[in-house]
Amino acid sequence: MSEIEVKAEELKVLADKTRLKIMGLLREKGELSLSELSELTGRAKSTIVEHLKLLLKNGYIDRRSVNKGFVYFLTEKGMKVFPLFEKEMPSLKIEEVERGRKGFLEPLYEIDRMARGKSHLIFSAIAGLSMIILGYLPLSSIILSIIIGLILGLLNITSSEFIESAVIYSAFTALSAILKTGEIKMLFTILPSILIFIVAGGIIFLGVKLIIKEE
Repeated sequence: MSEIEVKAEELKVLADKTRLKIMGLLREKGELSLSELSELTGRAKSTIVEHLKLLLKNGYIDRRSVNKGFVYFLTEKGMKVFPLFEKEMPSLKIEEVERGRKGFLEPLYEIDRMARGKSHLIFSAIAGLSMIILGYLPLSSIILSIIIGLILGLLNITSSEFIESAVIYSAFTALSAILKTGEIKMLFTILPSILIFIVAGGIIFLGVKLIIKEE
């Protein structure tokens, strides 16, 4: 098969933003389930299944069995698609396909890429530790939860990743309270911290994701 034929095949199979977005997410996250891909792309599972079948058939992705389902990941062939598109189609920005966003928020997404899709945990831990400076006050916790909810929404993480962030944030918030006061009983602040994070941060998180999905 000639180089021209290979490129023609790439363009035919990948001439769809949803498929490119799926591959972009797999490059960023490593492995994702059908439910996670559906949530991150804002597409129905039945739609994602059809795209996955085509990508699997052409060898751009593969899957492995996990519990009662599968997780999907890029093959070597799939990884080679990105340099091809970046070189041959400079007008198509892969980051825009992956996230659907650009501009002044690019540093945020660059941090996420450097953290291999785990930046939500880093931001949550930093916010929790900042309580050492701010002091454990309900208002401080609410404000930080809103800020982190906004960041996590912009990162377009899954619901399960949001729960992970809530746990990490609350754990580091409790640790900060213990370090600041020297009282082990401050460990119990983890429960109200989780509640505040899920309610205050969760509202902002879901709102941002809805706005992104509409775009």
